[in-house]
Amino acid sequence: MIPFFQRFITRSELMGLMQVKIKIMGTLKRIVGVDEIFFEEESANSVEDYINLLVMNYPALENELLDPFLKNPLPNSLILVDGVEINNIKGIDTPIKDGSEIVLLSVTHGG
Repeated sequence: MIPFFQRFITRSELMGLMQVKIKIMGTLKRIVGVDEIFFEEESANSVEDYINLLVMNYPALENELLDPFLKNPLPNSLILVDGVEINNIKGIDTPIKDGSEIVLLSVTHGG
């Protein structure tokens, strides 16, 4: 382990921001145009917060990702946080920590 005084401190750490990677798969990737998105946020703390950020930044995702009646992504996608499906944690309220990886896979991902 690198001693604290020798470790490089990132801009995000200095500003109190969390770094989170969102991996996009299936038809959602085609809509967004990339397979990974990185967010640095201080106010986002849950899967729901990051889904809202994603839809704000990529409005075309809303129709594919969110159920039109529930405004929730769970009926339309499989969501993992750090390799665990969120329904095995706290669902859409699953907390996100610094360095977490969120994976979104559309249930209509094809073969």
